[in-house]
Amino acid sequence: MTIPEQYDERAARKVFVRNRQKLVFSIAVAVLTVAMVVALLVFYGVIGKQDRVEEAKPNFGVAAPCLPDGFDGKRIDPAQITIRTSNATKYTGLARAVQDELVNRGYTPQDKSVFDYYRLVNPQAEVKSENVIVLSRTIIYFGANAIPEAYTLGSLFTDATLQMDDRQDKLIDVVIGTSFYNLKSKSDASISDDAPLANITGCLPSASMQNLPKALGHTAV
Repeated sequence: MTIPEQYDERAARKVFVRNRQKLVFSIAVAVLTVAMVVALLVFYGVIGKQDRVEEAKPNFGVAAPCLPDGFDGKRIDPAQITIRTSNATKYTGLARAVQDELVNRGYTPQDKSVFDYYRLVNPQAEVKSENVIVLSRTIIYFGANAIPEAYTLGSLFTDATLQMDDRQDKLIDVVIGTSFYNLKSKSDASISDDAPLANITGCLPSASMQNLPKALGHTAV
């Protein structure tokens, strides 16, 4: 008669604990390896390189018009700059907050309303919650007749792209994107009344800029 081998619970527990430690160690090594690879890719610019290149370019890589010939560089009185603000983020109330602060700084709103960017792009469309257009960067739209005004307004933002379109009036659209964090402080020397406006590096004469985007639907001012 064969006597069955006695089950050793302590030995089995040791084997279980050892196997679990090996599994945890293997997972930890794998996670650290992935993290190191990602860190190296970021460090050497493989990941996020395009975003950093865009950030480094004047006007975030968008062609900008130069200030008019003979312009003295003096900032335009905010009261003479009419704005319309719209929201291109999913954050309700952001455009209202920005417009209120711009009004507080002397800018003139077209009216007391703020707009959903979808409505500006599709003026006749019914605005529904699912019809949301999200832009990654704040954009200031203006025409050839409001270049100094756009430069003045744009200098308040740290994230805004100046985009000239084919409008002929002086209304300026401020479309808030997800890049927006805050306006420059009122005490910032770069936006003081004495700080002159300067051309954006690489700007083009406005008359030479062709194939401009169509202006968002609006009432001329």
